[in-house]
Amino acid sequence: MVILATNKNSDLAIVQSSIHDFWAWDKCSTMGGSGLRYSPTDAFETFPFPTLTPETEKELETIGEKYYNQRQQIMREILQPATADHANHPTRTHQNL
Repeated sequence: MVILATNKNSDLAIVQSSIHDFWAWDKCSTMGGSGLRYSPTDAFETFPFPTLTPETEKELETIGEKYYNQRQQIMREILQPATADHANHPTRTHQNL
């Protein structure tokens, strides 16, 4: 897992773009054909982030915010049933084994 700390939704939109995906596949190594081994040093730090006009940055902020909110909704839908199921099953302790 890689965490890229930024408070700009435009950065999220750019990093999630197909352009950055292509860049990462070109610059990073793979895990034996099973996927990309993303390296912030190889992919993020070398990525030529564009100089944005205020209009473009505003558009990317909107896109990044929508992407973030949609991803949060999907995570809630996936995790909520798992959390509810866990609440119905008491955690085992050494006393009840």
